[in-house]
Amino acid sequence: MSQHRTPDPELQRSYTLLDQGQLGEARRLAQQCLEQAREAGDELASSRASIALGLIAAYDSRHEEAMQLLLPHVPVLEATEARKELCRAYSVLGFSLGVLGDPERGLEWASKALALAEQQQSSRELVRAQLNRAVLFNQMGDWQRAELSLRAGIEEAQGHGYGPSATAGLSNLAEIHLSQALRCRERHDDAGAARHAQDAGHWYERAIESCIIHGLDNILGEAYAKLARALVLQSQMAGVPGLLQRAAGLASDSPVLRAEISLTQGMAAAESGREQDARHALEHALHIAQECHEPDLVHQVLFELSHLERSYGHLHAALQRFEERHHLMMEHFKRRLRMVARSAEVWAEAEQARLAARAAIEREAELIRSQNELLARAAQLQQDAMCDGLTGLLNRRGLEAQARTLWGPGQSDSPLSLAVIDADHFKRINDDCGHATGDAVLKQLGQLLQQDIRASDVLARMGGEEFVLVLPDRTLDEAQRICERVRQRVAEGNWQQCGSHLPVSISIGLSQRLPGDDLETLLRRADQLMYAAKTAGRNCVRSNPGSETS
Repeated sequence: MSQHRTPDPELQRSYTLLDQGQLGEARRLAQQCLEQAREAGDELASSRASIALGLIAAYDSRHEEAMQLLLPHVPVLEATEARKELCRAYSVLGFSLGVLGDPERGLEWASKALALAEQQQSSRELVRAQLNRAVLFNQMGDWQRAELSLRAGIEEAQGHGYGPSATAGLSNLAEIHLSQALRCRERHDDAGAARHAQDAGHWYERAIESCIIHGLDNILGEAYAKLARALVLQSQMAGVPGLLQRAAGLASDSPVLRAEISLTQGMAAAESGREQDARHALEHALHIAQECHEPDLVHQVLFELSHLERSYGHLHAALQRFEERHHLMMEHFKRRLRMVARSAEVWAEAEQARLAARAAIEREAELIRSQNELLARAAQLQQDAMCDGLTGLLNRRGLEAQARTLWGPGQSDSPLSLAVIDADHFKRINDDCGHATGDAVLKQLGQLLQQDIRASDVLARMGGEEFVLVLPDRTLDEAQRICERVRQRVAEGNWQQCGSHLPVSISIGLSQRLPGDDLETLLRRADQLMYAAKTAGRNCVRSNPGSETS
């Protein structure tokens, strides 16, 4: 298929309405064009209308539907000169894949959109691709690259006079900070939550100004609701009712926005000490979010319900909400896995006619990696059941669960070091200073051990005074330097603040993963080296015979 025809004027109008945020009317026109194309047997016109419907579905947060509409029809457009529509489809496919739990593959599609936009010298599509890449970085937890990409995209959009795109970028930048604020809240870091909420509020205010200028009601309602939530997180309640009232005036066609509003109302009521009002609003938000099949929103509402019940001493109810949240997220990740697998199948079928066998193998390998990553994320939902109650670190069960991801496909050949860390003469501290002091020492020791470790490192308390530190992608020499810094920091620590008049030191046994090692083998070897450090006089690191620092 090589012909190129101008899209139906009604379909072009559908795109205009989409850019204006009038999703209902845009969907009606695109559906009408699809029915006419099918009646006429026009494959290209049918694919173009399906692409438009897929874009509209994505903009309406129906990402599974968007994938199902876009993927089968992208190859049809690739065989024509309909490049502008194709570039936009690539961008939205990347975005939707990210929402569905596969941002790494989503970045591939966003990169295709970026390359095509540069080839066409299309500044508008270039801005769109940059902003979508920022969203994907955000979903991967790479906040810094996400913010840098958004700032660059916003600047370019403003430079070209693309007000709606700049507005979307401002909203997404605010969302990054709000997401970090909510993560701090889940970790009971109120100061961090307030700090990020303040940044989010700044960007939401700019987004609201831009929405009003450009008439973007679909973004405006959400910005009002989330600015109100940012204020709640800062305990600044005065402006919250007015913002929620404005958001409600824009929510008639958006059940998701209504759920967002109810969620914020519940948080505000809880912050003001109105337990029953808070519970009623949160239950209402939960009902709407479940009907809309918005698992991330359901997860957040369930956290707030659990937090509310715990705040008022209803521990059994709080536990029920926590278990419901855990179960929901497990099911959600399973659905995401199935969706990613299905989308990969459709994609492979479409690409088969154009790509060599080697490319198909690479896509299959990428799918396997994506599935493993999603399984790892789902496993992290069990974190609360896998933590040591005293230090907040992982326990042995948690260590084993985390370690599975480091022994998965493609991981066994990468460098990995493991240290067994044991407090020296800890029984003497318990006997001379008391068990309360011993517990305080263990807590501070856990905090010291966490300094300087990366997010990918794994730290666990195995019981008593023994800890384990797993260092992926670290050679033995690198791990040796890290352990020496840890040992020195502990030896120089201020332990009197824990109530101990005795010095505290640690002995460390360090071993590197060898071919064929499983976790237990590596633990045994490191444990033997730890005892060798004890024999050598304690307060030292032993990694192998003849290698010691103290």
